[in-house]
Amino acid sequence: MSTTIWQFSGKTALVSGGATGIGEATVRKLVTAGAAVVFSDLNEAAGAALERELQGGGADVRFVVSDATDEPQVAALVANAVSLSGRLDVAINNVGGIARHAGDHSKIRLAETSLEAWRATVDLNLTSCFLGMKHQIPAMVATSGGAIVNLTSLAGMNYSDSASPAYAAAKAAVIHLTRYAAIRHATDHVRVNVVAPGLTATKAMLANMPDEEVRKMRAARLPMNRMIDPAEIADACLWACSDAASGVTGMTIPVDGGTAAL
Repeated sequence: MSTTIWQFSGKTALVSGGATGIGEATVRKLVTAGAAVVFSDLNEAAGAALERELQGGGADVRFVVSDATDEPQVAALVANAVSLSGRLDVAINNVGGIARHAGDHSKIRLAETSLEAWRATVDLNLTSCFLGMKHQIPAMVATSGGAIVNLTSLAGMNYSDSASPAYAAAKAAVIHLTRYAAIRHATDHVRVNVVAPGLTATKAMLANMPDEEVRKMRAARLPMNRMIDPAEIADACLWACSDAASGVTGMTIPVDGGTAAL
């Protein structure tokens, strides 16, 4: 696991989907780096538990139950973050996934995909980034700029048999929307980048893959011959938002053990 400590003292950060997985790891890294953090999720129990834990350690952190696909809720979330210090410096748009509740799944064929499933997955992955940036960018421009990271997937870069058609299309669109935003807002001092996780050992992923032999087989497909730790994804997000990446915008950064290079 990476032990790099980034410096974000005096900065306010917003993380969507921050209660578990990669989002949780990112919230923890930002808190350790000294940022004031507002994070959102629909998982109220997990979010509240993480908030209690971090506040108990003295962190300036606030959890908000918020739907990243609902514009009034997104607007209220950004306003909540700005209320901490009067500014928003960092935003991580981490919400995503396959909308299984709407009938979408990784084995479905394009012709079998219902419009409901398509829209639900596209909203979860692409509309959430659009709405996040729509409200985050003006908040950043109003002060001295900021940095945004949108989370995509290797399925948005190459074919993946673990992705549905809607998921693959939405994740590819996140990359292009990020590039568009990066260029259009470069002179506004707002940097926008993408982090593309590979096979990441989140608790949810490991729960869906309980067989140790299956885990080893999947990990063996990566050039590094191991899964990625969520903290490694978080480090890439923090680097992209740090002063160390002050000249970097519009970039897609795979954190995948070398898979994208195959």
